[in-house]
Amino acid sequence: AHELGIVIDAVCPTPEAADTLCSLTRSTLLHFGYQGRIATAGNLAFPFSPSDLRAGEVYEFSVYHLLEADPLEFFPVTVEELQA
Repeated sequence: AHELGIVIDAVCPTPEAADTLCSLTRSTLLHFGYQGRIATAGNLAFPFSPSDLRAGEVYEFSVYHLLEADPLEFFPVTVEELQA
């Protein structure tokens, strides 16, 4: 089995637009079908309660760590080109 963690960060010109974007994305992921899916329930967990968290008008996300790190080192990007 494989698991994937996704945190949606919806930043928009207005709080209402961010709420709408977050709600739409959450709902889409909650009901998204994929190959091999055998159940429609129990496949999603929320890291926050309530699931949508307003961070306010202005905020800056940062992770405090003591090591100097290349920002892409922990999240490598690969590109695969397929020929038709």
